[in-house]
Amino acid sequence: MFFRLPTQYISASRAVTYENVDFRVFLNNAPIDTGASRYFNWIDWDGSASRRGKASVVGSWPQWWQLDSGCKLDSSSGSWICDWLPWRSVARLDVHVSGYTSVVNTNSAVPPTSSYRAGYAAQFGYRGSQQRSTVITRNEAQGITGGAVSGGCYVHLQEAPVL
Repeated sequence: MFFRLPTQYISASRAVTYENVDFRVFLNNAPIDTGASRYFNWIDWDGSASRRGKASVVGSWPQWWQLDSGCKLDSSSGSWICDWLPWRSVARLDVHVSGYTSVVNTNSAVPPTSSYRAGYAAQFGYRGSQQRSTVITRNEAQGITGGAVSGGCYVHLQEAPVL
């Protein structure tokens, strides 16, 4: 197994303006059990897109995106929104387990069902109902995107099934 940290995978916004927008639905990330839904995120450098007026990290619905106690779950969008700070940002980690994870760009993605779950990624220091974690599947292409937090995080892989 090896980990590699790609050089860029962060989405960002700045100087966003809205005109004639229903703000009840301007940001919506439904909780669907897919990597795209779980790892949805971006950095709003000036707070214009999130309408907060300050640099912000906008993350998906799993508690994994509650980067610390200052983050709030926006009930209308289903997204965690946190102040961006140099030590609280977004990172992506690609995980490859030879013969177990799906290989990038080979059209070998597995369906997002529980039988293909590989384990979870979690922030250190939180347990039980407070655990800040997210599912990871065998689809290596999705990688693990989450907060680059000061406490760190870890990956827990289930026993690899016989293929």
